[in-house]
Amino acid sequence: MAKRGACQRFWQTYAWSKGQLSKSANLHQYKNGQFLAGHDVDLNDGLGNEGWWDTIHNSWKNL
Repeated sequence: MAKRGACQRFWQTYAWSKGQLSKSANLHQYKNGQFLAGHDVDLNDGLGNEGWWDTIHNSWKNL
């Protein structure tokens, strides 16, 4: 999908990558089925240029 320009950010799971990490990956899932704070989670590494999710609610920006 990276070669086709399908999107700008890529998340790669280890399950189907046969141990190879794509140079286009921004996030890499390296372990799944972990238990954290009472929840099942998957662990991921940020590899750079992941993007940004605004953690400040719009109504709080003007306070």
